[in-house]
Amino acid sequence: MILSVIFPVRVSNNRQYVLDNIARILSIKPNHPDVEFILVDSGSTSFFSEQIKRLCNKYQTRYIYQDTRSQTFSIGRARDLGAQVATGQCIMFLDVDLVFDKLFFDKIIAEIKIRDMFVNIAEYFCIPCFYIDEGYSSEFLGLEDITNPAHYRKLQNDYECGNNTGIQSFAPATSLFVINRWHFLSIGGHRNEFSGHGSEDFELAHRLATYARKHHRTYNYYTDKKDYSSIEYEGFRSYFSMAGYSVYNNGLFAVHLWHPRPKDKYQVATPKNKEMLQTFMRDFDSGKSKIDPLDDLSKNDVTLVFGVRKDTAWLSIRQLLPLLGKVEYISELKVDINKIGDLIRSRNITRFLFWNPYGNETRLAIYRWAILNNFPFYVFERGALPDSWFIDKGFNADSLSYAQENWDRFLSNDEIIDTEEYINSVIQSGNTLEKNDNYRGEALIREIFDVKYRVGGRKILFIGLQRPSDSVIKFFSGAIQSYDNFITAVNDVIASLDPQEWYIVIKKHPLEPEFPKGLSVSNNVLLVDNEYHIHDLLSIAHKVMLINSGVGLLAMLFRKHVIHMGEAFYSFPSINSYAKSSNEAIKMLESEFIVSESDVIKFIHYLKNDFYSFANASYSRRTEKDGSFRSILESLEFYQIRTPDGIALDVKYREYAIPLHSKVYGFFLPSIIREMKKNPSVFRSPIDVLKHQNVVAAPPGTKPLADQVSKPVSNVESTKTQKLGQVEVLVQAQSLDEPTLPEVDRKEGVRQMEALAEVERLVRLKNKFKRDPYAFFADSKNPALSKLKFFYKKGRK
Repeated sequence: MILSVIFPVRVSNNRQYVLDNIARILSIKPNHPDVEFILVDSGSTSFFSEQIKRLCNKYQTRYIYQDTRSQTFSIGRARDLGAQVATGQCIMFLDVDLVFDKLFFDKIIAEIKIRDMFVNIAEYFCIPCFYIDEGYSSEFLGLEDITNPAHYRKLQNDYECGNNTGIQSFAPATSLFVINRWHFLSIGGHRNEFSGHGSEDFELAHRLATYARKHHRTYNYYTDKKDYSSIEYEGFRSYFSMAGYSVYNNGLFAVHLWHPRPKDKYQVATPKNKEMLQTFMRDFDSGKSKIDPLDDLSKNDVTLVFGVRKDTAWLSIRQLLPLLGKVEYISELKVDINKIGDLIRSRNITRFLFWNPYGNETRLAIYRWAILNNFPFYVFERGALPDSWFIDKGFNADSLSYAQENWDRFLSNDEIIDTEEYINSVIQSGNTLEKNDNYRGEALIREIFDVKYRVGGRKILFIGLQRPSDSVIKFFSGAIQSYDNFITAVNDVIASLDPQEWYIVIKKHPLEPEFPKGLSVSNNVLLVDNEYHIHDLLSIAHKVMLINSGVGLLAMLFRKHVIHMGEAFYSFPSINSYAKSSNEAIKMLESEFIVSESDVIKFIHYLKNDFYSFANASYSRRTEKDGSFRSILESLEFYQIRTPDGIALDVKYREYAIPLHSKVYGFFLPSIIREMKKNPSVFRSPIDVLKHQNVVAAPPGTKPLADQVSKPVSNVESTKTQKLGQVEVLVQAQSLDEPTLPEVDRKEGVRQMEALAEVERLVRLKNKFKRDPYAFFADSKNPALSKLKFFYKKGRK
């Protein structure tokens, strides 16, 4: 199903006319194979509900009752419920007091496909609307065929020609949104704080437009100008109207019929809603909003999350949660492992969701219970490739997902080429899980090591250290048993290798404050902190030694022989070696080993295309009591999702807003040109807003919360990082009232202003040529063009 259309209603004694509206709109809707229609009855009394239900049955419309009789009607909550039970890939909100032509839904489906909203999930549009008076409404209702497109073309033509008879107003920005359903659920739908009439749609439009990243914001953005007829690109209404004008020009709009407006609590709530709107808009822009994603109630799954609702850890994966059906929360600290079966039955739980299941004893006990009792679960954690995350039925080395039978298959030439290009792009980009500076490249780093450290022809052994507190150290150390034992093994290797043949480089984990105290140091050992990039060190290494770090997978990309001394999910005899003692490690170091390139490509292809999910991440950094650092995951924006149960989603986002000199901005262009001359940075990019929502103090891939998922984060650094290609620019947190843009945006603003000025100059020249072609050529500073004046008479119009 492509589209689910949602009608939110409540019928009461003073709004019985709504029944006629329901009957009319259901009677004119088509039976479209790609569209389902859902009516959400939010709080009508039983008498009216029965009548509504009969109308829905008559016109093949799904009827959903929402028991809100004791509450003021909230159109946002009704729409949200409709979205939650819908089955369409996209959703649309439609009011029952509207009419439209018979091609209405065909045009909407076409627009969805043109924009590819199944992949471009943040893309959205809204349906503009003409509001007509009582007389014109009666005329419309008296038409023989109210869906005849000719009636709507005439209305549009009359309006554009200045004949506004019967037209009260035209609204290019409305609440009739067409949105990717998954995206809508993930951003939390409408805010529950709104009740009664007004502003809930503006707040939603504020978030939708920001996530869409399509148009630059207006100047004086937070101002409500309350005028859709203005040609000034000012205030949020003009900004939101861009989503409507884009389809209005294609003849897509609706007509709102006049009806009485009873005074009741639904209308009284408007002033309060307007106050909340300003607060919520600014809170969202500053990253303070904590809106829960909506459950997908069309699924039968009920997933239990071991954490606290609205905790940063769970809000960071807001895009993932709607894919899990209904989501229940409970703090793992409140779980009695002996009564977990009762908990499952009382809440109808069908699945658990864990962060790192080895993070603490309680979580591990629940995880082991699930394995022992064969109860379904997912584990969500960071993967070993840049931007990668996994949704798995296991955790790292204890998972069956990495078994060779899952990835050892024939690859086509295209698959091989694609994987090789991916591997090369990772190597050349210098993008890593943990922060690494000063990427230089193999040729330069080899020269540096030869000159500075006199490596000469010696083979380099690279040893990557891990965090002693890491779960994969505590639970997957294998035969080496502990971090301390690994350091002892490293010392044995240092003592055994011939310094005339080997040069040993040991790199500290970026989040650890110092090297292990028991580590031996000699003339052929170099201790590295952050001065050399991990890619550079791997590129010049002959062999690599570690416990089970993700660096082992990275080394695989460089086709390096990895000797791992712990249990590793990437352990395969054709690619690397498992040493259970220092003696075994030494023998492996001194013997030749050829890494199977074909197996490397097959395994990486599997991880990249079939197993890993990928997301852009934002982090904050916290300093622990021992001086080490912990990076706290703030948000994830997925561009690929893969789950064990077959969900495969690929997502795209806009990388830049439409330039301000584009004709897309239509009649707003003159005001844009004028304001840009005053201040090039006055039109803020939504991409800039999103970049500054989160504190980003660590690179992609840093561990989210590890052992403290449910605990609040404190002492967060106040600096923010904006990534510009491979360069990071630290900027101060800035005021949203008077935004100060990064220098790169200022330069872009100047460039756009210059482009607009050039457009303006060319328009003036064109008009001059039309007025007086003789003067046009006579005034030219180009001698060749100046001679063309003789083809025209002086002063000729």
